[in-house]
Amino acid sequence: MIQSNRIEFTNSKLNMLSNAKKLYTNKEAFRANGKSYRLKLRVSENAKTFCLWYDNRRITLGQMSKDFGVYEATTEAIQIIGGVVTSSAPRAKQQIFADLAERVFQAKEKRGNKYVDVERRKFNLVPDSIKDQPIDKITREQVIEWKEQVIAEDKSWNTKVEVPNNVWNVCANQYCFSLLENRNNPFGNVKEKESYKSHAVPSFAQLKEIWKLVSSYDHPLLRMMVKLKILTGMHTSEILRIKLSDVIACDDWLEIEHKIGLKHKIYLTAPVRDLLKNFVSEYDFVMPDSPIFSYDGINPLCEKALNKHWLRATKPFGVNFRMDRIRHALITEMIECPYRSEYITGHCYKKDIQAKHYTDWNSEKMLNVFRETNEYWQRKLYSVLINQWF
Repeated sequence: MIQSNRIEFTNSKLNMLSNAKKLYTNKEAFRANGKSYRLKLRVSENAKTFCLWYDNRRITLGQMSKDFGVYEATTEAIQIIGGVVTSSAPRAKQQIFADLAERVFQAKEKRGNKYVDVERRKFNLVPDSIKDQPIDKITREQVIEWKEQVIAEDKSWNTKVEVPNNVWNVCANQYCFSLLENRNNPFGNVKEKESYKSHAVPSFAQLKEIWKLVSSYDHPLLRMMVKLKILTGMHTSEILRIKLSDVIACDDWLEIEHKIGLKHKIYLTAPVRDLLKNFVSEYDFVMPDSPIFSYDGINPLCEKALNKHWLRATKPFGVNFRMDRIRHALITEMIECPYRSEYITGHCYKKDIQAKHYTDWNSEKMLNVFRETNEYWQRKLYSVLINQWF
């Protein structure tokens, strides 16, 4: 049963109400045709709707929005009671683009999506002339005009349009299906074509130079992260997921969470194991599940901050490689060796249907393949870096 609560109706107070299912009644009555009436607000999970009890029935006035608040609902109620407006005449509901965007972002947050705050910031860069319009009134011409302004300012257009484009598509599929059913997305297919930019990949000799550079850089977390990338080819996101309990449990095998959602085992030779365990022994961790690459023992480091330290450590010495190219170097260097790099990097887990569903990755046969491949690469590195290992 819906609970009714009498509260003061102001736009600011109603906007602050949660979306718990309730029926609110205005404390203040209004008079029409010599009688007193009270405005009501019906709250559901997806909307806040003004309504009126009149002539022994509930009359829906309209959904609350920037353009339809307490004053507008009260005015419409008085007109209905006075016979100026018939209640059967449907009032066009304006689905404002900015309101719908916030609804999309809140739904993403409920699902646990990451970086929703980044999407909000990008959406805030959309011009008010587009954001504050009903979604069905946004035209392609407006979007093209915005695009021309962005390009004239020598800024990246593709990163600016991707969020409103996504918001429009989500609304068309979920919140405004009937309204947008026969409309094309005005933000669709307006991206600039960008030529693929290849980035240099370090050679084996340059990997040795990178190891030496980071060993002398005053940031122990970056030092260990780069060394792990050189030794294992892990993605940065995978390294940031490593917890203290993973290192404690590691005897010969380190289990990591792969980007595609699988658990991926990497065999560690004794020198690599010692390197990792010596690193964690230098810190006091909050709990066993603490990420080892963290300032507070709770939250993993930010990739953007790590990249800044990477540039500070390498650029002054003329090393102009992106940090993610280290993984590419491992794969490139192992092309001509008797072992396949995919058994280090984890690409073997997703290369085809058989790999994903029919391979027994925990069998002794496959574990031996992993072990031999990792031993080959790690021992090759250890033999040339033994003097700068720690």
